[in-house]
Amino acid sequence: AQAESTRIALTGQAESESILAKGKAVAESYRLSVEAMGPENFTAMKVTEEIGKNGIRLIPELVVNGGGKEGGGTSSIDGLMAMQLLQMMQGTKTVRKAS
Repeated sequence: AQAESTRIALTGQAESESILAKGKAVAESYRLSVEAMGPENFTAMKVTEEIGKNGIRLIPELVVNGGGKEGGGTSSIDGLMAMQLLQMMQGTKTVRKAS
């Protein structure tokens, strides 16, 4: 039992040292990158990387705005028709029904 306890403790210590070493290496890499690129450029690069990795859309697929009608507004029907057209163009089979 004592040997097993010692083995578990040593394994845990080795794993924690490995995690710490990797963290320090990443921190040093970031520090050198910031030093080389400048804080603003490094931040912009990291934000752009995250946007790309996570597929975040910055521009909406659909914008419903004034259609030349008096007052410059659009009707709800115009928006629904635009949504339906977008779904048809994307090949989606899901059609939302008004409740």
